[in-house]
Amino acid sequence: MDTNNFYVLEELRKLEQEKLHKKMQYNETYQLYSEVPRKKVCADFILFKICI
Repeated sequence: MDTNNFYVLEELRKLEQEKLHKKMQYNETYQLYSEVPRKKVCADFILFKICI
């Protein structure tokens, strides 16, 4: 195997590893905040009510 090919493969591996790490961090953060109870904020208008 040529050293250039090895270098390219190593860079691709690092890039994929970084992508995977970011995805794992996103999933952990999403799970952490999805379990937190949220306060509802409501705006009561004459004809309708909106809650977020």
